[in-house]
This record gives sequence, C-alpha cells and structure tokens, in this order.
Amino acid sequence: THDAYVMDETGSLLGPSEVRQRLIDGRPLHLNPDANWNHRESTVKADYLLEYMAKNLYRLECPVQSQYDTETSAAGKVVEYIALLPVHYHTQHPDVDRWQGPPNGSTIVTYRTNDATRFWAAPE
Repeated sequence: THDAYVMDETGSLLGPSEVRQRLIDGRPLHLNPDANWNHRESTVKADYLLEYMAKNLYRLECPVQSQYDTETSAAGKVVEYIALLPVHYHTQHPDVDRWQGPPNGSTIVTYRTNDATRFWAAPE
C-alpha cells in the first residue's frame, strides 16, 4: 500500500523484528524517499512509522504450525498461536489462553510471551 521499506542509519534494510525493536528502543529508522500511498501521495515517515507500523508491530501473533487450513473450524481441532506482547501489555496473564469456538468448533490456544528472541526463532 505504501511501497515502503525501512532502513537503519547506514541504509541497511530492516525486517519486522528489527523495526519493532528500534521503535521500542527509540533508535533511528529511515524510510525510502519514494514511499507513497497507492501511488497518490508521498508517505510521511512519522505517520508511517510512528502510527501505522507501530500499531501493526505492537502485538504480533502467528500460528505455532504454519500449514494449510489452519483457520478452518472443525470439531475436535486444536489450533495454537503464539503472541508477542510488549512487556507491560495489560492482558499478559494468563500466559496461556484457551477458547472454544461455537458448538463443534475448534479450540484456540494462545501462548503469550514477551520474549522476542523466542518468538522470532526459526521453528524447531
């Protein structure tokens, strides 16, 4: 949507985990100068990074197993997610949450963590 990429002070491209950590730490972030919104108007760094991306990187969630048909509800099916939350996120506890969908629906299990290193680690 914004045709944007984010760099550090040396011009090296940054991935989502690095952008998130730099937002937390207050370290410099740079946006490509030709970033734009739908080829209609220039993207402003402050708006893009401090509002749009900050909210998107505040709380992250992904399935424990990335596979076909993960989100399709079915009786007896258990789907597990891991959520990366800020250190003082107000809904941190419990560390594991279980939610049963509608009758004959899946059970959703969400594991919560503040440990970014574990969250971003490659699957075992």
